[in-house]
Amino acid sequence: MTLVLGWRVPDRAIVTRWRGPEGLAEALARDPAQAIAAIVGPPGPPGPAATPLRIDASLAATWILPHAFGRAPMVQVFLGSAGSEGEQVIADVSASASTVTVTHASPQQGYVLVY
Repeated sequence: MTLVLGWRVPDRAIVTRWRGPEGLAEALARDPAQAIAAIVGPPGPPGPAATPLRIDASLAATWILPHAFGRAPMVQVFLGSAGSEGEQVIADVSASASTVTVTHASPQQGYVLVY
């Protein structure tokens, strides 16, 4: 694969038409005998943040925690008091572009790391 202005294009292809960073690039096989056209789409969503964001949660069975990532983040859940390192646990988690909801069987205190 070759990286062309943020696009990944197969090595056997050349870009024949370009319609901007969010548009499409049309790529044709280098060997005209193959004559297989390929459309390379826009870049995917952003990857995880380099540094996780810690969001503390007070004692409750359901934590509804706002974040500003603008996408559903990856989430790790930890139990423990504020300022402690905590113990990572598996919990019922749902995430949206603006909130993370963690549901426990009984009230818990802890924090989440979102990426």
